[in-house]
Amino acid sequence: MTAFNPSAWESSQWFIFVLCGIILLGFFGILASQPSKKPIQKPPVSNRIRRPPKLFTLEELRAFNGENGKPIYIAVQGPFDEAPTVFDVSRGREFYGPGGPYHVFAGKNASRGLAKTSTDPDDVEGPLDDLSESQKDALSQWYLRFMEKYENIGHLKVEDVANVKKSD
Repeated sequence: MTAFNPSAWESSQWFIFVLCGIILLGFFGILASQPSKKPIQKPPVSNRIRRPPKLFTLEELRAFNGENGKPIYIAVQGPFDEAPTVFDVSRGREFYGPGGPYHVFAGKNASRGLAKTSTDPDDVEGPLDDLSESQKDALSQWYLRFMEKYENIGHLKVEDVANVKKSD
């Protein structure tokens, strides 16, 4: 009969303890590597251009003022863009459509009016060269708001923007 050997018993307990620890770490590692089950969130509407982007002239843009059931487009100058971005704001028809408080911007390059936070028809369109820094900051904030909320559908032609700057 063999005698009880306490050191052999202790070493086998440690072996089992270490083996169980390795198995548990592996199990938790597998669980942690599983993809989360969070729902997929859709990007903001404006980041998904559903149609090919279009280049608009100012004259073409004017036709999209929401009258006679037409869509409502507004151009807004971005802080780093060469030409204003055209947004489809038809979802905001109660604001930008006929009779709405911001209908003066519909079908126009509204950058100057947004920068000046003015709905005066004389302030809506025109050059941006003479804007103050705070007005330029306001325009940047408006641009970001439009990017988050509305679909980006194109840009104004650079020549038309340059002509507005020269003629005013």
